[in-house]
Amino acid sequence: MNKIVTLLLLVFLLACNNKEKNSSSNTNAIKVVEARGYKVPKDSVQQPKTIPAGIPTTVKAGTPKVNPTNLNVHIAGQPKIIVAGLPKINTPGTDTFLLPKPIATIGKTKLVGIPEVVIAKDADAKDVNPGNFSFYKTLQGLKHNIVRCMLQDKTGNLWFGTNGGVCRYDGKSFTNYTEREGLSNNYVISILEDKTGNLWVGTDGGGVCRYDGKTFTNFTEKEGLSNNVVWSILEDKTGNLWFGTDGGVCRYDGKSFTNFKEKEGLSNIVVSSILEDKTGNLWFGTNGGVCRYDGKSFTNFTEKEGLSNNVVWSILEDKTGNLWFGTFGGVCRYDGKSFTNFTEKEGLSNNYVISILEDKTGNLWFATNGGVCRYDGKSFTNFTENEGLSNNDVWSILEDKTGNLWFGTNGGG
Repeated sequence: MNKIVTLLLLVFLLACNNKEKNSSSNTNAIKVVEARGYKVPKDSVQQPKTIPAGIPTTVKAGTPKVNPTNLNVHIAGQPKIIVAGLPKINTPGTDTFLLPKPIATIGKTKLVGIPEVVIAKDADAKDVNPGNFSFYKTLQGLKHNIVRCMLQDKTGNLWFGTNGGVCRYDGKSFTNYTEREGLSNNYVISILEDKTGNLWVGTDGGGVCRYDGKTFTNFTEKEGLSNNVVWSILEDKTGNLWFGTDGGVCRYDGKSFTNFKEKEGLSNIVVSSILEDKTGNLWFGTNGGVCRYDGKSFTNFTEKEGLSNNVVWSILEDKTGNLWFGTFGGVCRYDGKSFTNFTEKEGLSNNYVISILEDKTGNLWFATNGGVCRYDGKSFTNFTENEGLSNNDVWSILEDKTGNLWFGTNGGG
């Protein structure tokens, strides 16, 4: 009996020991729980409602109001076309008009001082449209923020005429020339490179300066120039230089000045712009209309003959031969028979048109006192400070050899 009890007790102890081993070896085993869904009884489920679709109301779409996203684009309105009246012709040496007298001259020459050279910083831009407009100011190395005229020379350098002298920009540095370096006056309002590579700089009060790379030669009233304020410069096909001044227009043949004023038949002595057309006629934009000079006589066009305004600041001949006059009353197109006048009513940004340029694609650009305006023959697209322009007072426009457009403004170039 005792043997049986002892045997049962031994079996029980062995069974407990195996259970503990199995339990300790499965402490890290994944716990698997059988999923058991809950089935909702049918009597507690609400039946869905089925609603037949009604007949929808159909409303015909009205004509929507369309606003162009680029609100500075204006379809050109119908311009005013005026058949040109019979202009007044004045011939020097006839009637009461005098023949001009040549004045032999020798300019004053100064060796150029050492100019200030400033490494150009990256161009600045407004947050409005930095992808299209960037500009250079005094912070980037320009001598003065008011840029009145611009030029790209034969070697590719850009020249900026400012209210603080003339600046040469070679893509890396600004080289600034002022009165200290031999310039006659720091207010530069016109600039031209002649066929021999000399640079001519017209100033507001200091006459005109010739720069040959080493010296400045200054011409003023004392040397025979008609006036010390030189608004415009042109070299004609024969090599003569013409200077539009506050005292008439001067022709310079390299030895002497020949001055034309009202006494010689010019309509007005304030000459802001000069152009030589394809046929060789010279056109002078004055404060008394525009004058055509054929070498013998002046033919004067004013408001009486259809010009929009007698103050003519700029002249351009387009690729088709039309003449464009920028005036203080809009811009005029002259086809030889009629004047077609564009103003703010037709989409122009401002009626004070200071400069005109035709780009390589044939678009016309107008520099105004209200920004710059592009005309494609159908629409005006106006660019102002709101579109990223540095300043709304635009004096000049230049297209460089790479196709970039430069705008000289009261807030940089």
